[in-house]
Amino acid sequence: MLFKIKIIYKIVMVTKYIFDLDGTLYKDIGYFKYSNIKANPMLRYYLKILKNCYIFTNGTKFHLENCLKRLKCTSCFKNTISREEFFPYLKPSIHPYRFSIIKFNLLNDKVIFFEDQLINLKTAKLFGWTTVYIGRLKNLPNYVNFQFSTINQALKFFINNFR
Repeated sequence: MLFKIKIIYKIVMVTKYIFDLDGTLYKDIGYFKYSNIKANPMLRYYLKILKNCYIFTNGTKFHLENCLKRLKCTSCFKNTISREEFFPYLKPSIHPYRFSIIKFNLLNDKVIFFEDQLINLKTAKLFGWTTVYIGRLKNLPNYVNFQFSTINQALKFFINNFR
C-alpha cells in the first residue's frame, strides 16, 4: 500500500543578532591598548541568553580574536566575519553586508544589527535589518530603530522585550 506523503516546508523566521566589535561590544577611551579591554560578565551573560549571535567587524581576525578573549566572550558567537574576508571592501560598502547574508545564512531571518557607526547602520537598513545605535545622539536619523548608551542596556532591552 502506497501512502502519499505531503511535505510542508514551514519557514521559521529566526532572530539573529549581529554585532560590530570596536565601540559596540566595548568602549576604548583614548589611546587603544588591548590591556584596556576588560571582561564584561554581564555582556557574556546576555549573549549566552540570546544564542544566535555573530560578529561583523572591519577589524582584522587577529584583533577580533584578541578582543573576544579579553572580553571572555569567544564562545558566545556562532560565527564571525573580519576584514580579511571582504577586503578591499569594508563597511559601509554593501559588499560585506551581502557576504554576511551568505556566510551567516540570513536570507529568511530577522536581523538585529548593533553598531556604533551611523553610516554602517544606514547600509544595514537597506537590507531590512533592525538597526541599533550604541552611543548617544539627540537627533537620530530615520534609519536607526533603537539607540542605547551601552551594549548591556541594549541587550537587556531586547532580552526583556523581543525574545
